[in-house]
Amino acid sequence: MISIEHDQNVDSPMRKRTDLVAHDTPGGLPGGTRHVKHRFMRQLSLGTVFFVALLALSAGSIRAQNRSLGKVLHEVEATAPTLKAARANADASHERKNLARSRLLGEIDAMAQTVHFNDNRLTRPIAPPISLPSLTFDNNHIGYGAGIQLPLDFNGRLRNSLAAASHQEKAAKSSVEDVRLTLLNRAATLYRSLEQIAGLRIALQKQYEALEGHIRVASKAVEIGRIADVERLRLVAELRIVEGRLAGLDGAEAGIRARLASLIEARSFALPVPPPEQEPDSLGARDEALSERPDLRAANELVAASRAQVKANKASYFPDFFASASWFQNQGFDGSGTGDATWQVGIQARLPLWTGRRRKAQVAQAKAQFRARQYQEDALTEAAKAELAASSSAWSAAKAQYRAAQSAVTAAEEVTRIQTDRFDQGRLSATDLVDAEASLAGVRSELAASLARWWQADDALQLAVGLAPAAYYQFDNPPKQ
Repeated sequence: MISIEHDQNVDSPMRKRTDLVAHDTPGGLPGGTRHVKHRFMRQLSLGTVFFVALLALSAGSIRAQNRSLGKVLHEVEATAPTLKAARANADASHERKNLARSRLLGEIDAMAQTVHFNDNRLTRPIAPPISLPSLTFDNNHIGYGAGIQLPLDFNGRLRNSLAAASHQEKAAKSSVEDVRLTLLNRAATLYRSLEQIAGLRIALQKQYEALEGHIRVASKAVEIGRIADVERLRLVAELRIVEGRLAGLDGAEAGIRARLASLIEARSFALPVPPPEQEPDSLGARDEALSERPDLRAANELVAASRAQVKANKASYFPDFFASASWFQNQGFDGSGTGDATWQVGIQARLPLWTGRRRKAQVAQAKAQFRARQYQEDALTEAAKAELAASSSAWSAAKAQYRAAQSAVTAAEEVTRIQTDRFDQGRLSATDLVDAEASLAGVRSELAASLARWWQADDALQLAVGLAPAAYYQFDNPPKQ
């Protein structure tokens, strides 16, 4: 006789594996017993206690609760190195604007000087016929003073250079926002992929458990000779296939978790991710203006910066004017403090007559860059329109797929129920039952995957209109940056 021994153990908190071993009953007598060892619940409890204890001993900032997508997105925003680099570039653009402003505001200098010299014409009295007192001049001059130089920007070169730097700073800030939204969308996509895997694992687990029940029924039917043993073996083979697919999910999930952990600068992202349950909001709420997209704002600011730079370079054909003033206090003869103060004020105009065609090349370069950025802005605008249209269509298609998956699950559950009853009555082969169970598992996994894809389409639509994923706005306690 043939009996089946079930040895159930736990590989992880999310799945279980059952080893089915066919062996001869003791003594080869008919009516051999079937042994079922139930250790699953005990080992699951021990594993859960160990897992919770391990979390409690880990870093104090990590809580035992599930990490929501909103929290993950805020952690990405606070810790992603790519976003930190973009912010540093924006800070550099801000300082370049301050540098351009400083040239417009001029300079004030303080000075102190001491001059020592030995010149007989200055340190000795002048001989007759000129008559002067017989006092020597001082050969040690010590004094202090101040000077100011202020550019008179009549040609507008400095003002336009400052305007170009200001627009570049705004473009850099918009680029930071674009990088932030891209990173948040990437993190959301990875998280949604984990949700798809979670839904597929649940569907396979249900198929696994159903096959276990069918195998138990088939074993009894084999014992009484109602069906052939090949029917039971067909179910066992399908069980092994499902077990292999569960193992394959672990590998795919590990890769996604590693990429998600890299976005938040963590060694790992090990907390469980449940499949999605709620549906996205309606499509009409996301019909925003494309002007809110940060990449379009950055492109527009770069065009304005290039326009201002063209004006600044053209101004080099006109004179530059500077106003200067200085004041100096000399300590006087032998440092006695009886000296006098001197001051001067002047206005200077300077116009280069020949620069080796440098000014012409600078103007031509600025104009070419201006045209290039205009074309880039036009191309980006058209791409944004196409992205918005595609995202809206993908959102509607994902919604239709989810609705179809809901109907398919209802139909597959009814078919599987009927086929199970027929199998229990001996009116259906194991092959047909396996097909029904596989079909049900497929539509269940498709239901979870289609909802996750719907959310991915929703996140893509948010990105297309310049917004973060919806889950970002549903989290109230973001970490400090």
